[in-house]
Amino acid sequence: MSSWEDTSQKNLFPFSKEQSDFEIALQEWAHTGVLVDHLFPIETCQLCGHGNLRYHFEIVNSETQMTMQVGSSCIEQFGIRVYDKEGKELKGKARKKQLRLEIKIKKEELVYKSLLSLWKASDENREKVTLCTREYQEKGKFSPRKLLFIFQQMIE
Repeated sequence: MSSWEDTSQKNLFPFSKEQSDFEIALQEWAHTGVLVDHLFPIETCQLCGHGNLRYHFEIVNSETQMTMQVGSSCIEQFGIRVYDKEGKELKGKARKKQLRLEIKIKKEELVYKSLLSLWKASDENREKVTLCTREYQEKGKFSPRKLLFIFQQMIE
């Protein structure tokens, strides 16, 4: 057994009903749909101990109601259940796609929050910030000029 598997077992059993069979204990856990963006890769997976995580995915134990904050790799590696918005369990590529979608949504929330801050901070540039926001909504990215404008406004 590798050290990360050993660490994962030691970290999972105290929060699980099952205390001896790791595979059975894993079946008690599912992703809640909650994703925390720490903005920088500074966190550690509470399951395997891997560091330098920016995102924490919350998982909950259906038997004990305990929660853990883990990385997406542990969700995939250990087969932690993931559900879509309708409550349907996702398998295979659909699981991975859902986790990536959650990260994409968090990133977009951060972009819109930043744009709103710029919009509130400057009466004279509200129209330009609004145009930047529309461009991002339509294209999912900024032109180089608009990106330069945004950065300049953030510096100011």
